[in-house]
Amino acid sequence: MEAVTRIALRDAGDLVALAAAGDEFAFRQIIAAYHDDMRRVCSYMADDRAIADEATQAAWVIAWK
Repeated sequence: MEAVTRIALRDAGDLVALAAAGDEFAFRQIIAAYHDDMRRVCSYMADDRAIADEATQAAWVIAWK
């Protein structure tokens, strides 16, 4: 139940600030919210599903670092 409350009390700016401070839960929430958009951008740029999938994963790793 705490996770639901925690999500409800956070907007995108809060999640980004928490993730930048190392909060993995916040970063997972960002991924959940924006993964489809990230994948669409990578698909548009790569025009190849396998490459788009790899690029999407790599982008999230880079974002976390």
